[in-house]
Amino acid sequence: MTTEVYENLLVDESTNEEFVRKALSALEADFRSTALVALSDWANLELVAAQIFPAVASLQRPSWGTWNGLLTALKNARRSVLRTATTEVREKIEQAKLLRIVLDLLNEPMGTAVLTHSDR
Repeated sequence: MTTEVYENLLVDESTNEEFVRKALSALEADFRSTALVALSDWANLELVAAQIFPAVASLQRPSWGTWNGLLTALKNARRSVLRTATTEVREKIEQAKLLRIVLDLLNEPMGTAVLTHSDR
């Protein structure tokens, strides 16, 4: 996520309604991108987690709740695998750096977490 988009919105001469519409659009794009980065990192692990299937299937009609559901499913799948898997599989899942970063960001207090392009 980049703060430049949001900073530009603040100096824009938009009405309140236009500002909110543009800001929500930018925020949704960042949120969607973050969810897809996390999903991609999970996919690279080549681990099957059945609890992710409904969240991925719901991407056919995406909404805010869909992206949140995907991130929640990834968080739960990661936690479950770390808790129950063999040492080899746990080591493999720890290699998913982007997934860990994204899930850690979701636990940060609002306004302190930033995912930079160098993290991706």
